[in-house]
Amino acid sequence: MTPTDVTAAPVVHDPRRQGPGPGARVRAARVAGDLSREGLAARIGSSARTIRRIEDDQRQATPAELRSIAAACGAPEWFLSHGWQGWELVGDR
Repeated sequence: MTPTDVTAAPVVHDPRRQGPGPGARVRAARVAGDLSREGLAARIGSSARTIRRIEDDQRQATPAELRSIAAACGAPEWFLSHGWQGWELVGDR
């Protein structure tokens, strides 16, 4: 394996290392879905202020909101709920 060959490196989950928090995951899904805060809010029947507060971790999204956000952004629900650690929850299915 050469130092520039990143495809040969194994993917290892380190439980001591936490990924982005819930708000950052919502923001990442929104950006990946090419949506503004206003656009996401309109799709899920919310306000841009609520989306901002969720993204800034000033407010926790309800499970129903997370499902709606995931659907609107085209993101997997497990990512919004659990981050990359959620991959382990669905990996055996």
